[in-house]
Amino acid sequence: MEATRRLDRELALWQGEPDCWRHYPGPYGEQVRLKPDAFVIVSGLDYEDMAFVEFDTGSQSRTVMRGKLDAYRRYAATGQEQGVQDGVFPLVVFVTTTPERQAMLLDLLTYLPTEDWRLFAVGQLADAARLLMGGAS
Repeated sequence: MEATRRLDRELALWQGEPDCWRHYPGPYGEQVRLKPDAFVIVSGLDYEDMAFVEFDTGSQSRTVMRGKLDAYRRYAATGQEQGVQDGVFPLVVFVTTTPERQAMLLDLLTYLPTEDWRLFAVGQLADAARLLMGGAS
């Protein structure tokens, strides 16, 4: 909210856990749960920036973080969120605490198909407001 006060933007929605969680059918019809830490909408004069937020404190392994990236890719592929959000899949913003974790997350993105990189932004805490308002990683 502080960052939007200086701009023509406002925090239109902040959903924390578990309200921001999404359920969708898995490959065998089972219910799968995507568990972001938050869902945020920042509104401008004639647009909205939407983002799922993952706060990375460094406590989860590289394998777990790769699994999170894959979970967002699978959810985006369902088209479910796009139906609710006017055809747009929200940006997935990973906010981390150290340059080393940021580098690790960026490295994990290189293992994804290049067309999926656009789904994600990675930054440290100081970058969070910019990323949530549509800034590039």
